[in-house]
Amino acid sequence: MSTKKPTITVLYFGAARTAIGVHSETVSLTITDDKGFPLSDLGLVLCKLHEGRGLKDVLNVSQWSVDLEMVEDPEKRFLVGGEEVAVIPPFKRLNPATTQTGHRWMQSMPSTLNANSLFQYTHSTTGFAPCFLRDLAKMTTTNVGGSRYYWLGNVPLVVVRVVAIIVGVDVWEQKSRILLDDGTALVQGSYRHVQELVDESDEQSKSQVGKSSRELPKRKQVRYVPRPVPATGTAVIVLGKPDGQRMKIDELTPCSYMEEAAHIIRVVDLHKTKYSQPFTLPESTSSGPHNMVPLAIPMTPPRRSREDGEDSEQDHDWTPRAKRHRRDDVELETPRPRQTGARAHSPAESVSSVASSAHSALLSPTKYLVPPLFPASTRSHLPSSTIQPLSSETSFGVSSNKASTETGLNTMARLRHPARRKGKDLNVDMFRLYVQYYIHTVHAHAHAQALAKRFHASSSSASTKGANCPPRRMETGGSSSRNGKLKTREQKERELFASDEERRGFALGYLRRVPELQEMAIRVVNQQRKTMRTTKRKKDEDVAETKRKDKEKAHDTRKYVKRLFIETTRTLYQQGAIVLHTGGARKWSREEAEWVNSLRIWKLKGDEDMSQSMDMSSRTLDISSTTLGDTTRVSGIAEGTDMVLSDLDEEEESYIPTSVDVLAQPVLLALRDALKRAKFNNAADARDRNAIAYKVQGVSEEDILESLHAMDDTWARVWDVGETLVYLENAGLTYLYKPGAWGVL
Repeated sequence: MSTKKPTITVLYFGAARTAIGVHSETVSLTITDDKGFPLSDLGLVLCKLHEGRGLKDVLNVSQWSVDLEMVEDPEKRFLVGGEEVAVIPPFKRLNPATTQTGHRWMQSMPSTLNANSLFQYTHSTTGFAPCFLRDLAKMTTTNVGGSRYYWLGNVPLVVVRVVAIIVGVDVWEQKSRILLDDGTALVQGSYRHVQELVDESDEQSKSQVGKSSRELPKRKQVRYVPRPVPATGTAVIVLGKPDGQRMKIDELTPCSYMEEAAHIIRVVDLHKTKYSQPFTLPESTSSGPHNMVPLAIPMTPPRRSREDGEDSEQDHDWTPRAKRHRRDDVELETPRPRQTGARAHSPAESVSSVASSAHSALLSPTKYLVPPLFPASTRSHLPSSTIQPLSSETSFGVSSNKASTETGLNTMARLRHPARRKGKDLNVDMFRLYVQYYIHTVHAHAHAQALAKRFHASSSSASTKGANCPPRRMETGGSSSRNGKLKTREQKERELFASDEERRGFALGYLRRVPELQEMAIRVVNQQRKTMRTTKRKKDEDVAETKRKDKEKAHDTRKYVKRLFIETTRTLYQQGAIVLHTGGARKWSREEAEWVNSLRIWKLKGDEDMSQSMDMSSRTLDISSTTLGDTTRVSGIAEGTDMVLSDLDEEEESYIPTSVDVLAQPVLLALRDALKRAKFNNAADARDRNAIAYKVQGVSEEDILESLHAMDDTWARVWDVGETLVYLENAGLTYLYKPGAWGVL
């Protein structure tokens, strides 16, 4: 029999995962027998792969499961390839009173540490211990003064701070079970719902003893309202209490992925400098008052007095003070029951107030909801010295373009104004960079404005449908909306994706009418002529004859400028920076020129004052009122040359940049198609297809690109979809199943 080398997927749990530091891996097997590879020999293969990590001791006491079935006798089970094998170690809880490790930690406690100071330290913000999820299994417990404390190394704690990614949510009646993953372990957290006291139905009370409902005391019952939970795949900051290998979550706050990287660096440093060193109580805790932080919502109704002008408790529905969870600039608050009286607010006011604060976060560039300046596939061609970041003083706050101010596009890098470019920098590559920059920047601002309109439209429609309806049961894998409910996949796609009718492309005639680009193109053509003339002089040719020929060709400037624009768009298309657009094209007019000028996309000299910048821009870009047909003629930029342009062609091809918002919808379709194809790649017959279908949960970027190229020739030159997948992940449509494998929610 010939030797075969199939692959299997090995999943690690508990101590096995802690020992090697990975959740899963793909292992190649060497099969020389018709029966297959014996499961009993798999442990030797894994120990060789992870030699010196103590995996052998864990495997000796572990159990095996193959395709979700426990294996009683590994010697009788053979692997043929494609299986999913899980290593399941036994669960053991350490007892600090009987282990030497517990005695060592107890001995490291300072003699001055009493129960009162220990309680103050562990229940304060100073005592919150940043750690990894795998550290939860290593903690031990002690009882001091009747309170239970955990020990991470030599440091006592009650509350831990973890930065992880949500990989699953299961909503129960009184709590939500959230599956967290920080790259070191997979831990299940318990997130309790908010309790509310609501009036019980008075139908039974009205029929008793003939009394009216006003004469009978109102009875209340407890209702559990789920707290808003971020979408699957969102990075979150978790504050909670350890519970063995699980966790009781007190606070859950969305954060950026950069916060996760900073947390890892901080925890690694704390393990070296604090957790492994003898514990000393901070001076702020041992002497003086301390900032105590409550981590639970009080469930006792507060007493209200009539001296403050408020009604008694029986006249109002009591609602505990709900926690607020911040997602960047958005405040998500748990739903409250409808209030009565003068203090009640209309649904439109409640939704509009949250929508105004959510606007900037929804369009935050850090979440890729505003596309980056250039796609990664073409970013390598850009010279870094030409991009200058915008200073904090030059804010868009004084601009008339309100959408640019709210969307945070003032953080985008800007290029120097073309008029500030020296002659030695003027070449074809620099001109192509400026054309690409203009297309991407103008499209980014237009996309941000369209996204803002769709957001406000969805917020206003939500307010008219009754924001005070009782909350429905939350679903797994959705993102929270403004009123605490979860958005469906169709709603998220409708808000995120723009149709071809909403987008406007950039035609060649439009680009030739942009004053800055046209002026730069003329300067590039003149610089090329100057370079050619200098080269001819070096060859000792007749200077006078050269000047005469240059004067004869001066009337061809318009032809060379048009040729430069054509070659530039062709090169950008071949590089994948732009693609053909089937929708409408932008038209250059006075309104378009004023709007682009208000965006201040160019870096002017100094940028000291907005008025100076606008004056300089208006002097440099003189837009005449003379029109040709329905377009605006540009004058005052090339004196002595005939730069009169013909009318715009309505059927001229237009282009659109390959930014993440443009690629989002086709990449999502390509991802779904790749997942469908991957389910049947390793199948031999219909029975095997059914068995393998559930295993495929993620595909690589190469498979997505293959489906994208096969789907439409428009995307044949797109070779990078990494940023687009992150863009869809932050929108709650995709998730990273494992490194290099993407799935659809």
